[in-house]
Amino acid sequence: MKIIVFPAALCAVLSGLFSATLAAAPLPEILDYYPECFSGQTELAVASARLKTDDPMAELSAAPRFQQLLQQLQQKAATSGAEALTIEKIEQSAPVQFQNRHNDDHTATVKISAKLLNYCADNKTLSERQPPYNSTGQKIIKSTKLISIAAKQIVIQREAPADLYKDPTNYIVSVQQGVAGVLPGQSKAQVMALLGQPSVQIQLNNQQQMWGYGRKLWLTFADTLLWISTDSDLLSNYALNRIDLRDAYDNSSWSIEGKVPLKSQESVVLATLPGQFKKQAGYWVQQQNQVKLALQFESFKNNNSNTTEQLLTGFTLSGAEKTAATTATYSSEPIQNWLQQLKGSSDPGSDLKSLQSQVPVHQLHRGVDGSWLVAGNYLSLQYSHDRLAKLRLGESMFGQHNTKELHQLIVAAGYPLTKAEFMTKYPDAFDSGYEIQLYLDDKTLVAVFNSEAGTAVIEELVLTLN
Repeated sequence: MKIIVFPAALCAVLSGLFSATLAAAPLPEILDYYPECFSGQTELAVASARLKTDDPMAELSAAPRFQQLLQQLQQKAATSGAEALTIEKIEQSAPVQFQNRHNDDHTATVKISAKLLNYCADNKTLSERQPPYNSTGQKIIKSTKLISIAAKQIVIQREAPADLYKDPTNYIVSVQQGVAGVLPGQSKAQVMALLGQPSVQIQLNNQQQMWGYGRKLWLTFADTLLWISTDSDLLSNYALNRIDLRDAYDNSSWSIEGKVPLKSQESVVLATLPGQFKKQAGYWVQQQNQVKLALQFESFKNNNSNTTEQLLTGFTLSGAEKTAATTATYSSEPIQNWLQQLKGSSDPGSDLKSLQSQVPVHQLHRGVDGSWLVAGNYLSLQYSHDRLAKLRLGESMFGQHNTKELHQLIVAAGYPLTKAEFMTKYPDAFDSGYEIQLYLDDKTLVAVFNSEAGTAVIEELVLTLN
């Protein structure tokens, strides 16, 4: 066998040419549409980094580091032998901002997850199905309405309205017509036919149930509808802020008998509907047969005239006296046991039925960050394709906050309560002040604390499973 030895200078030239050839090889493409056919098992690639922008609402793709993250994913795809990739998830977290703190850097930790794909043989056609994000990292949102939004990192697309969610056919409130045609005594099926699926379904005591449409229309059922109101008298502000706003309900102008809208002055309401309402226990009430309409007024100061005005702010239409709604009672012990079992489970969250049989599980169909199940007062669960995708332990959804119960659940899930203990257990975690962020192969963890000190106590824990 003949061995040829090249001079060192020639080796350097050949090495440079070889490197240039590799560098020129195109990286796998980030797709805006899924392939019509892709073969084999898909892999998931993840890249994360701390990003800095000049504007907190700036487009992420404007940050050079964001483009580098996309290139990292393409390089990982090339190393894995993938032909293309799609962006499936972009998680962004930043330090909690308080009034006495200001973050001039506008930094955020960004984690991008991508699906690595190989086309089927002889078929590189793309389908019409879109991944959650396009090739530049912009989120795709489909909406039946035009949406005005300040953030540039979102792409709004119009699509045909689904029957699942409906807008009211009218905004009239009266004892004869009900609320947009919904009257006490109607069945859930009748209400669903008029208003569509609710945003929220809450399990109450005595086998009753409360439905919410947006944040400002609430219905309580026994066997049939008991009452409709603009106030639930039940959810905490934290819970209300987690419900997705629905323009048709939250920004609508309900009108009493189609003549006086909400925010009308008390004197205008009484003059427009003379003799129809009587004052009872602080409300103006109208009753016909078994249906009662109660109007609620609140005091507001008119700075222009330096006077106080009584404005119409809400209503309740009922077939009986509206009583304060309370959630079904429960013990937190089954939730603690369920959280403890998650730690060693190969399929975490798969035994949800066992939890549902022991504690009330409420449904948040339209949350600001997707659909959630709420077990008890403090545990929120998000599932994707029947698998647990995200877990949140935080403020009480209903009634008074019980810090002791929240801490018991966090400990049951296997996490420390103080910031110092957290950093000791997870030395690779990123401490951004009021938050600690931890990125592992199988999960992402964000813990929020009540101060920046080492003795700070945890207030919220969000666990995302990869």
